[in-house]
Parts: sequence; structure tokens; C-alpha cells
Amino acid sequence: MQIEHHLDNSPFEELGLGMVAQFPLDYMHMVCLGVVKKLLKLWMEKKIITPVNLKDLSSNLIALRDYVPGEFARKCRAVDELDRWKATELRHFLYVGLALLKDILPQRYYVHFAALSCATMILSDPVECVNNNNYANDLLKYFVEQMSILYGNESVVYNVHNLIHIAADVQNFGLLDDFSAFPFESAFISLKKLLRKSDNPLAQLFNRISEQSHIAAPGVQEAEDYLILLNPITTELPMNCHNAHRSIRFKSFTIRAINNDSCCLLSDGTIIIVEYIGYRDHEKVVIGRKFTSMGPIPDYPCDSTLLDIYMVRELSRYLQI
Repeated sequence: MQIEHHLDNSPFEELGLGMVAQFPLDYMHMVCLGVVKKLLKLWMEKKIITPVNLKDLSSNLIALRDYVPGEFARKCRAVDELDRWKATELRHFLYVGLALLKDILPQRYYVHFAALSCATMILSDPVECVNNNNYANDLLKYFVEQMSILYGNESVVYNVHNLIHIAADVQNFGLLDDFSAFPFESAFISLKKLLRKSDNPLAQLFNRISEQSHIAAPGVQEAEDYLILLNPITTELPMNCHNAHRSIRFKSFTIRAINNDSCCLLSDGTIIIVEYIGYRDHEKVVIGRKFTSMGPIPDYPCDSTLLDIYMVRELSRYLQI
């Protein structure tokens, strides 16, 4: 026991648990609510981003909302509302920040943020979190080292320091989201909605969950090729297709023939914009145009295409299924 840190021994030690290795760090609180929010505040407080550029950043965040897929629970608000941003908004900013900050954040700060963004993308990818775990760890060590140089020693707080440990946690426990608090927060909201009054919350939850388990049909499993076409429309389809719909739902995501949900990466590496959804020869199909120019994004710490991040341009003239 380190007396400068510990008041007493933890009962968990009696269970034989590794008090460091078996208690992983939480990506939601440490990275999103901790480090990403701190960076945004430092950029504003130290005038690293000028007031004029902050307005541009807010405008870009608002404009981007029309292009964010529906799977994102929340879209970022303007930066003057940063104190009210939720963890999902900060995670979203970690995903899209590089595109928005390119001409706003000074280059050395941009490269620093890119290291954090790239590392978390690697540690969130089921293949690359294994293949490039060491590289992600190197990026995070670089990020922590540069933090004191760019922002001062006082900026290397607990959350920042602990970044050097999360690659090891991913080796032990899987993807960042496999052991983050995000699923708990989502489930917690669902549980709160089951409560009808403030008295006896545990009893209420037990009763509501018991009711749900009796309503659910036993032994029913979703098919692996689970596909549902939604929102039928009267549009006439090209290429001998018929029965037009606005959207098609897969098990874990939905594609819609509208801006924010129409862009998708196919298994062959093609990126298309979906324009129509329907049937041909009794099979469900999507019809769209593919991007003819694809490549990695500039100033990224690694080849961004390894993480399925592309810069695209020039849609094809012709539709394809």
C-alpha cells in the first residue's frame, strides 16, 4: 500500500484481483469527457483558436449535422455550449474534428490532436486494435509528452497521463467500446424510463423487466441476413427495379436515400451514394453512384484507409446496383 495515495487496503485485494490490470480505464469519462473536453477548453482559454475561427468552427459543426448518420445519438452543438456537451458529442468531435480543424487550428496543435484521434480510431477497430496496438500506444505516449510542451506541465492531469495505459487495456479487454461506460449510460436511460414513481425503484424495475420477458416470444432469433425495407414511396425506379422505398434497415444500421445516411462503404472497398432502394427479381437492392477518386486523408499519422477513412471526390455519371 502506498500511504501517500491509499487510506486502507481494498476488499477487492482479498479476491485475488489485479488492482491495476483488471480494472480498465473508461474511454467515455477519461478520453471523451476528460481529454477531448480539456483540449477544446484550452484552445478557447489560451486563444489558440481565435474568436473568429471559433465562430467558423461552430458554424461548421452545425452545418455538419445534416450529414451525420442516424446511428450517432447526438450531433455536436456550437462550441459556446461546450459545458453542456454530452460524452457522445465529444466522441463525435473526436471522429470529425480533423476535418473541421484543418484550417482553424495551428499546425503543431493539429498534429497533436491528430495523434489522439488516430490512436482512438485504431483502438476502436476490431482488426487494427490488434495489428497496430503498439503504434497506437506510441501515438498516445507522443500525445502525453507533447501535452506539456504545448499547454504547460499543469495540463498533464490524471486523465491525460492515463492515456499511456489504454492500449494495454485494449489488449486485455478488447475494443475501447467493449469496456466503456457508453453501453451502461444507454441502458441506464432505458431503465429510468421504466420507473413510474420515485418509491421502490428496484421493485419497479424488477416488475417491468419481468413483464417484458413474458411478452417477448421465447426462442426467436433474428436472421443473420435481417433486412427490412421501410417508408415506401411512389418513385419510379431505373434499371428494371420496382417497389421504391426510402430506407433499408440492417441489424446494426440503416441506409436511407437522403444526405446523412446515403453514403456507405461496400465490402469490395467501393464507396457509393445511395439514390434508390427497392427490389429487382424479388431481391432487395440499393442503387447509387460510386466515387471514382478515393485516397487517404492528408496529415494523418498513418494511412487512413487502413481505418476505412477516405478522402473522396467525383461521383460516377452512371447508376449501379
